[in-house]
Amino acid sequence: MHSPAEKNNAHGDSPACLDISPERLNSLSPSELADAMEEALDYMTEETYSPDVIRAYLEALDQKASIPAHVSAEAAYANFQQKWKALSVRKETPESTTVSGRIRKRRSVWRMGLAAALLVFFMFGGMMIAQAFGLDVFGAIARWTEEAFSFGDLPADDASHNPAGTEVPAEYREVKAALEERGIPFRFPRIPEGFEVVDSLMYVVPDTENIGFSIEYMRDEAFISFKFAQYDGLSKTVYKKDNTDVEIYKYNNMFHYIFGNDGDIVSAWITNDMEYSISTNTKSVDLKKLIQSCYKE
Repeated sequence: MHSPAEKNNAHGDSPACLDISPERLNSLSPSELADAMEEALDYMTEETYSPDVIRAYLEALDQKASIPAHVSAEAAYANFQQKWKALSVRKETPESTTVSGRIRKRRSVWRMGLAAALLVFFMFGGMMIAQAFGLDVFGAIARWTEEAFSFGDLPADDASHNPAGTEVPAEYREVKAALEERGIPFRFPRIPEGFEVVDSLMYVVPDTENIGFSIEYMRDEAFISFKFAQYDGLSKTVYKKDNTDVEIYKYNNMFHYIFGNDGDIVSAWITNDMEYSISTNTKSVDLKKLIQSCYKE
């Protein structure tokens, strides 16, 4: 398929917005680049759409985006909301009020395509900046449906959290040593009194040498389960869940996802190529306090 620029160059009427030469893109400011990309999307149709044009604009925007001296999550989010609101309102033009409903729908589709493209740019650009300042925003990317939750496909704090003077329970000493050999921070929840260890397992995946660990505590009929696993690439863990909402709990600059699973309460989070989860079947245990205890100094 020919690009729209090629198609219109043949007739000598290619609009400036389809000119993605380095000289032109370098001469435009970020706002001018965004406006030109919008014009390009409005000009192209489903038949003449060229991803290379949009990619060139996004790359040019990425090169011109500046990193602030101080990152403000609130300011960044407010700025994003303004951009999204502006992109979500379709501009009314004489053409759009006189053409058929089919053309109006196509215009709307392309404007939403632009919004999606800019959303990706601003989201991941902001993530790169925040990650550079120590905020684990990549751990916030998760997916869920009414039946499952995962950090991968549906089918931070780097400091040690076991400071000197804090005794490590016997059930964690082996896995702590294994993590330290790999240079991985060790963290564990402080389990309430009365719970006893009933099962634990440490394992190493032969092909990858990745380490995993799970432990379960019981007190009468109540249980607490703590698990973590090292992984490469996207997580392949899928958690069963019910149709209740997922709560995002931010603590220690980390995003922890809390959701229900047929009466159980589960929290899962991800950082430093490690995925953690805590679950319990009793409301007498404050899951958020267990999460907090993993970062206890």
